[in-house]
Amino acid sequence: MKIFENLWNIWIDLFRKNEKKKSTPQPEPISIIIEKPKPEPDPIILEKDFSAVAGKGAFLYDLSPLYAEFGSSAGIAAWLKSLGMNNAWMRIVGKAGWSSTQTKAQAKNLIRECNEIGVKVGAWGYLYTSNPELYASYVVRFMKELNLNTFIHNCEIEWEQSGSKNVAIRYWKVINDELPSNIVHGLSTFWNTEVHPNFPWDIFMNNITVQCPQIYHVVKEPISILKKGIIINAKFNKPIVVTGQFFYNEMGITEQSATKDVIAICQKWNVDLKDVVLNNKVIGFNHWYCGGKGTYAFNETMRKEYSNFNPILTDFII
Repeated sequence: MKIFENLWNIWIDLFRKNEKKKSTPQPEPISIIIEKPKPEPDPIILEKDFSAVAGKGAFLYDLSPLYAEFGSSAGIAAWLKSLGMNNAWMRIVGKAGWSSTQTKAQAKNLIRECNEIGVKVGAWGYLYTSNPELYASYVVRFMKELNLNTFIHNCEIEWEQSGSKNVAIRYWKVINDELPSNIVHGLSTFWNTEVHPNFPWDIFMNNITVQCPQIYHVVKEPISILKKGIIINAKFNKPIVVTGQFFYNEMGITEQSATKDVIAICQKWNVDLKDVVLNNKVIGFNHWYCGGKGTYAFNETMRKEYSNFNPILTDFII
């Protein structure tokens, strides 16, 4: 009997210990939640507006004679519209900063007047290499002040000097750091790249949106030169806006012969240039205009012929 009593006591003791264990609150298990890292937001890609380069445009070299001829910003805008211009490039950067050919108030008025009648305004400037950060700062400041989205960088012989590649890198660093990514950048320079090997083509082509070769038409066969210029520049695989000028009063070129060149190009464009235009991303045709008489002026015959000019241009989707 003593054995059974001891076993019973052991069993009772174990039962009590077990019951006590059950009644003692146990700590809640610790849950560790590991959040997945949030994906980086996609970069904001701003769409580029090509309306200030596509189609037919005017390269406004000097606005002073235009104000003298047409009287006001509204008069200049109406003249551009009467010629069938889709856009106009207005000079805003000069050697000392703001271009001296107009005041900022005139520039803002001209932009407003052109916008109201459907002529898109872009800006351009002739750029020097002596202080690339300074000239880049001019571009940035004036583009922001005028709220424009297209700038044509006119870079020529100064950019062929020794060290110009490094200068170009410094220049574009400021431009890219300070201007938004939706700005349309064009390069206006030598059309025959083959004879300008020292120009920093690679740096510019990595940064520009459109290529704007200056193709001058004082030659015996202007259509042939246009074709050659387009084909040479097509190697950069950028949309092309042909820019240039019909000179006269220089190198023995007369106003009459320049007028004939204009007429020849305008009349033959659709026939002789159709294939080369369609096959090489030509989206615009832009010429230098200046009011009054002088090296850059179009006379009335040239203006009239150009206003009837209807180039075949490809649709470009970036």
